[in-house]
Amino acid sequence: MRDPHRLSIHRLILLFAITIISQAMFQACDKDDIIGPRFSNVYFLTNNEPGKQNEEYLIIDGQAQELTLSVVRTAYNDISFPSSLSPSVMIKDNSNPESFKIYHYDSDILSNENFIPGTGIKLAVIEENGNPAMRFTFPENNTSSEITLGILYHGGEYNKKLNAYLEGNIIITQNPLASSESIIAKARYKSKIYESEVTINEKGDIEYLNPEYNQLMCKLDEANIVHAVIIDSNCMSYYDEADIEDNRLYQDILNLNISDNSSITRATGFENHTDSDLGYFAIFDNDHFKGTSLIKGLSDFHFTYNIPSLKPYNLNDKVTSIAIGYYGADPIVCSVLTIWDDSDYNHGDNKRSKHRISLIASQKSRQVSIPDLKQYKKIGSSKSWNDCISSISCHFGYIDRQLLNY
Repeated sequence: MRDPHRLSIHRLILLFAITIISQAMFQACDKDDIIGPRFSNVYFLTNNEPGKQNEEYLIIDGQAQELTLSVVRTAYNDISFPSSLSPSVMIKDNSNPESFKIYHYDSDILSNENFIPGTGIKLAVIEENGNPAMRFTFPENNTSSEITLGILYHGGEYNKKLNAYLEGNIIITQNPLASSESIIAKARYKSKIYESEVTINEKGDIEYLNPEYNQLMCKLDEANIVHAVIIDSNCMSYYDEADIEDNRLYQDILNLNISDNSSITRATGFENHTDSDLGYFAIFDNDHFKGTSLIKGLSDFHFTYNIPSLKPYNLNDKVTSIAIGYYGADPIVCSVLTIWDDSDYNHGDNKRSKHRISLIASQKSRQVSIPDLKQYKKIGSSKSWNDCISSISCHFGYIDRQLLNY
């Protein structure tokens, strides 16, 4: 008979490897307080809000904190969890990104004064409300990367009735500590330029230090229709309902034809465009054009690359930097990349009632990009555009620089 404990280790290795490589498992979680048992038969109570019922993962923020996971019940009405709990911890091997290290609590961790080797994280097996529990003590994660632990646990002896151990897997991810970043935001509205220093707090809310800039954002928040356009990098042009109705140039540029023909790859910035490209777009899941990306060159003015959902590319609600390029000879033609908050182009929002952003590259500004979407506020929200994009559209249009002065 195969050892169920060994099978669980193999299962955790596979689950952990998929998590590290794809980064696709960790979406925003509901605020429930019980986790388990999709790949196990034990339920845990957690003192940390981001737990999600029936999902074996937890996401915590970068602050120093204690996380306690206490056994509350098993998946079986007539079988309780033993009084003992024996966890093991799997972490990524930094010296070899394709391998992992496993540390056992009873030997490796206890002998290391309860620290998980190679980390500043402490793990103690305790009793909580009469039940066995695991208490993790996390220091601040002041690195630029998330820290992920794969936890394999089991309790007591092999259960002959179940023909299995009472065991399971939990994956815990601590995000990097959000810094109070200070950046400069520029906006153009009704031909006037606004500029302000921006602070992004721990919750991800954007705060503008210039009262006039903040007043403009409040005004746009109350507008029925707002479209944001970037023609020059690092300056957002905002258009309200009257602008859209009156400006023929605006309507011509942002005409949308739906098609889908795209590919996924890894690259940075504009380096992947070729000499045959007339247009080019790229989106990335990390800032400054790093990480997993979706990149495509447009070699024909009739081509459009429009993607109603980024989920197949593991980029839904993950995009942080974007780029658009134009390499044609016609001075009145432009490349247009539009990002949408919701899938299916904001669910077919032809009335433009929900905020979207369009980047426009032309002969006078061939490469336009946003290295970090955290600096751009989403109209109608205190949050930024970072990790909010669900669909994109890219095509060619016609441009006149008078659009800047409208």
